[in-house]
Amino acid sequence: MAQTPVQTYLHELELTRNQILETVNGLTDDQLHWQLGEDYNSVAMLIKHLTGSEKFWIGEVVGGIPSERNRAAEFTHDRPARADLVNGWLRAKEQTHAVLGKMPAGALDEEVEYGSPNDRKRTTKRWVVVHVVAHTGYHLGQIRLLAKMAQRAK
Repeated sequence: MAQTPVQTYLHELELTRNQILETVNGLTDDQLHWQLGEDYNSVAMLIKHLTGSEKFWIGEVVGGIPSERNRAAEFTHDRPARADLVNGWLRAKEQTHAVLGKMPAGALDEEVEYGSPNDRKRTTKRWVVVHVVAHTGYHLGQIRLLAKMAQRAK
């Protein structure tokens, strides 16, 4: 039987997530937190960002679960423990599966709102899910490049 669109999106997200986790697992803690310079992201920062982004877009916008996201904090160089980073992202994954797994057929085309109280925007749940898949893939490329650079840094 063919996959539903939600199953397809979850599958693609899982493939990308596994590639990121494989990259993270190949890094030392110093490499995980390595930055090219003060104004650059580390792999750890991007994992924090992916966690916050997924919880916001899927959990809050699609699922109605408040994310209490602090986007700026995702880009602070606070050197969280590897286990905390990975476990936080895996909890976001579980939330994504819970929200999307109970979604009825046809719900992807329902409209949702997001944004600040003074700047509300409308889109569809499908756009949100595709955005999360694409956004995660975008950062996979950055994470792979940063990992290679960190492994070669002195």
